[in-house]
Amino acid sequence: MKDFSKKNILIILNANGVGGAEKVCWSLANEFSKKYQSNVTIVHPQSNMDYIDYLDRSVTVLNLNLKSLKTALPKIISIINKGNFDCLIANIWPITILGILASLISKKTLKVITVDHCLINEETRDMSIMKRFFSMLSIKIFYKFAHKNIAVSESISSEIHDIAKIKPEVIYNPIDYQVPTMNELSDPDYIFWKNLDSIKIISVGTLQEQKNHKLIIEISEILKNLKIEFSTCILGEGPERHNLEREIHHRGLTHNCYLFGFKKNPYPFMEASNIFLLCARNEGFGNVLIEAMHADLDIIAHDDSSGPSEALKKGEFGKLIDNLNPHSFVSEIKTIIDNKGPKNTNRQQYLKRFDTHEVTEAYIEAIS
Repeated sequence: MKDFSKKNILIILNANGVGGAEKVCWSLANEFSKKYQSNVTIVHPQSNMDYIDYLDRSVTVLNLNLKSLKTALPKIISIINKGNFDCLIANIWPITILGILASLISKKTLKVITVDHCLINEETRDMSIMKRFFSMLSIKIFYKFAHKNIAVSESISSEIHDIAKIKPEVIYNPIDYQVPTMNELSDPDYIFWKNLDSIKIISVGTLQEQKNHKLIIEISEILKNLKIEFSTCILGEGPERHNLEREIHHRGLTHNCYLFGFKKNPYPFMEASNIFLLCARNEGFGNVLIEAMHADLDIIAHDDSSGPSEALKKGEFGKLIDNLNPHSFVSEIKTIIDNKGPKNTNRQQYLKRFDTHEVTEAYIEAIS
């Protein structure tokens, strides 16, 4: 591996809570800092959150707390000009475009790495035709100026290739397993969940419309009507919490379906569960499915023909459902409960590709 010690790295990420992309960036920042003694600066253009619990003390965090990304460009240019950075890692469109532009306009020479975590067509789906056109055009024009383009899944890489005729290198996101602390094991929510005497179904993800957690509540209602002894929990926070709470109450599921909020370490809850559900309408890759495999759970996921299918190797490591009909999910849950569909036990070899050290080395090779 090439020498990467004591590099100056600038990471730009428009953090929105604590999601998969955020955790990946922080994990890489910690590896760069601790293992390679690199000087890492993370810039969050529109965030004012405190992420001290997730980052090594040596990592510098700049929360710009801007109301709009339109005002971010001069700020990023100033940060580049004042620093002595070797490379800039820009995560998720349109931050990727922002990073490239800032580098081109600045007075410094540095390598720009774009990392796409999401499907662009899904990210721009609700835009006007004109805005969508210019969004695609920005990728087509500017991505070629990056030193390296990276995508976290084959489906995202293929989509960018279709748009810009550039094929990003695929580097899967790392899975950073965290051994539960005593405080985490003493969490009243965890103790309650662990001690439930029923089939335990879990989902993890930001409470937003795209994650489609309402479907999990519909599934829970059907299971209840079938007299199946079960409990469902969703870990995460977000703008849909109030709507989900209302659905749970309206369907009479307050003793079956639980919203435990965001948990820094979801693994204790996962390891105390039986089945993992992913009902998202679309996923760039679905790192949470890899986490569920690590916790040795049976997995049922909506197949949107992209991320989940790739993560589960076309159904080898979990059941893929090609529709969002709750009865389809219930049928698979019943199959698992009846022990007619045991999970694939050959997961460990597959999981090695998501090791934090392996992924960090892949990024170093890409940057060098």
